Order: sequence, then C-alpha cells, then structure tokens
Amino acid sequence: MAGLTALEALTEKLYDFIQSMEDDGIVDYHFKDCYNMKEANGPFLFIELIPTYISDSEATLEEMTTELDQPLVNFKDLEQLCTRLKGGTSCIGACRVATSCGELRRSAIARNKDNCLLRLEMIKGHFSILRNRLEAFLELERRIVTNDYQGC
Repeated sequence: MAGLTALEALTEKLYDFIQSMEDDGIVDYHFKDCYNMKEANGPFLFIELIPTYISDSEATLEEMTTELDQPLVNFKDLEQLCTRLKGGTSCIGACRVATSCGELRRSAIARNKDNCLLRLEMIKGHFSILRNRLEAFLELERRIVTNDYQGC
C-alpha cells in the first residue's frame, strides 16, 4: 500500500474485506453491487442499511423461534417468515443465509417440524457469522465516511 493516501488505503482494506467475505461464501457479488450503490445514494447508505437489516433479521429469527416453540406450528406463517428473511438477505447478497432460508422454507412446506428446528439453528449460526462480519465491515465503512484514517 506504499504511496496510497490514508483514504485510499482504508478503501482498499474495505474492498479486500468484501472480497474475503465473498471468498468465504458469506456474501456473493450482490453485496459489492449493493455497496457500490452508495455512489448514487449517498455515503451513509450502508451505515444506515446494515444495522436495519441486522435488527430486522434478528426480529424475524425471534419470530421463527417463537413459531417453532408452539405445540402446533403454523407452517404457513413460518413460510412467510422464511420468505421475509430470505428477501432482505438476498438483497444485500448474504447468500449463505439466503440459501439456508430456502432450505427452512422447504422444510416448512413439507410440514417437518424437526427438520425446521434443525434448519433454523443452521440459519442462526450462519447469521451470527454474517452479523459479526458486517459489524467489522461497518467499522471500516464508518472510518471512511467520517474521515477517520488513523491506523492505516
């Protein structure tokens, strides 16, 4: 990174971080496409979008857990929750969580509660990894947006 300004170095670090998430299969190319939309939508797009996505997803996961804790599961409601979570997740390119949502939805369509419980735990694990990586990503993004280049 010799010869780069602090901003350029931090931006390069951020794109390397995105690439590492892609390489690990956590996100796909949609994440970078979505990130690049900030050029047209303002620099704070991701700083506002990601926390909202995380919060909404956590609420949906809680609703899924509550639904599956019922003695009689309403599988139609569970399908709708899967669709909601998969939609938001797909929009930001979080492919691993989105794929797991599809698997849970198929288990809900099959009315297989045990498999739904297993799939939900898988989603929670994938989402935990995603959330941690997104929080680290946001820290870099905040530094870029707020011109905080110390430590580059």
